[in-house]
Amino acid sequence: MKGLVLAGGTGTRMYPITKAVNKHLLLVHNLPMIYYPISFLMMLGVKEFLITTHEIYLNDFIKLLGNGKNYGISINYKIQQEADGIAGALNIADGFIEKNDKFIMILGDNFFFVPNLGATFKNFFPSDKAAICLKAVDKPQAFGIADIDKNGIVKSIEEKPTIAKSNLAVTGIYYYDYRAIEFSRTIKKSNRGELEITDINNEYIKHNAMSSITLNRSAVWFDCGTYESLLSASSFVNAIKQNHGLQPGVLEEVALRKGYITLDFLKEICDELKPCEYKDYLNVVIKEYQN
Repeated sequence: MKGLVLAGGTGTRMYPITKAVNKHLLLVHNLPMIYYPISFLMMLGVKEFLITTHEIYLNDFIKLLGNGKNYGISINYKIQQEADGIAGALNIADGFIEKNDKFIMILGDNFFFVPNLGATFKNFFPSDKAAICLKAVDKPQAFGIADIDKNGIVKSIEEKPTIAKSNLAVTGIYYYDYRAIEFSRTIKKSNRGELEITDINNEYIKHNAMSSITLNRSAVWFDCGTYESLLSASSFVNAIKQNHGLQPGVLEEVALRKGYITLDFLKEICDELKPCEYKDYLNVVIKEYQN
């Protein structure tokens, strides 16, 4: 399974800091935002990644993440020069995504915390369909909203509806095949000058090929594209860490638990780190794993 992580865009909602820093490198509590979607896809079994971003931020991501060796994965990069929408990144991913591939695409500013992850996502990977991940929201007028049948097949998606058919918001994680690349070549830009992901999803819907899963109330989802949601996500991570001793988003820990790296390799990584809170946490993981 391949993973596509989108870290382009201009982050205009978070001006002025995004004049100097890519939004996806801002901290969610104590880790870069990009760590959380990468770790989430790793937990779903993804080992081969492509990150799309603007050229001016490329070296920042490479310096932070490298080629993925420390996490037992491979990380590739491609430049998305123009902020032309989520669907625009699919054009760029052609080549990394090949004809027979299935892949998961996740927005780099989305934070997911899903208890019982395996059970929740066991039906997310149909052999003949695409899939979207939904979450009930209080204000559907602010989201892309899906209307589904009793089997979870998506009948329609409407962006920010005045009168919503449901309260199920489309989150920032998508399961596609190569048809998504082909659809991205045929859709037209919206009035805001972007290739909209809803248009890609609607192409699948036209072919009766879009299924869904709905996260239950115990799952947490934040779109960290505003200061308010960034603060909420940071507060949630801090609460998990303080109350349970767990740190969501630590790539090395996920890699160890998934068997992507060995305990000895993690010890080597930890030994090379200068004293810091991150090193302290990895040492806790190592001790726990040894026991």
